[in-house]
Amino acid sequence: MIKKLALVVLPLLCTATAFSQNLFTAISERDALAVKHLLYKGADIEAKDSNGETPLLSAVKSGQERIVILLLQRNANVDVKDKNGNTPVMIAAARTADDEILNLLVQHYPKLSVKNGMGETALIVAAKAGNKEAVNLLVNSGADANTQDKQHKKAVDYANEQNNGGMVSILTTGGK
Repeated sequence: MIKKLALVVLPLLCTATAFSQNLFTAISERDALAVKHLLYKGADIEAKDSNGETPLLSAVKSGQERIVILLLQRNANVDVKDKNGNTPVMIAAARTADDEILNLLVQHYPKLSVKNGMGETALIVAAKAGNKEAVNLLVNSGADANTQDKQHKKAVDYANEQNNGGMVSILTTGGK
């Protein structure tokens, strides 16, 4: 009898909010199978945790490609911002280890002209990080190399500061 009661009551206790909180736990534990299950059960893909981050932001920040794929398959918002104004594209562009994640995000047509709290676009973030592959991908995806940040610098200015001729070439010739 208790077993039957538990089977009836348990689903009622598992609200979308509980699923969402469990989604963040599953992401932090790098448990892609649990993420997939929670998404199937209706977890809120745009829920925000106590830091104001969505599941996609959390997965990108922790470099979890499999979970990013699951979230993108459910049409997670690729233009969502964290508390500093950074989008998932900016976060991935800043780290060379996340070039595959950046490629996945770009395939979902993010707004590449969006700026963070420092006035930086994803292209400027990538150039500051010295991430030549990300710079090339973003330029070839339509990022504007002439946009300036709050310091009145363009991506090419950061590439020049690093003496990164390859990146300067990409930024001045339009990639390819």
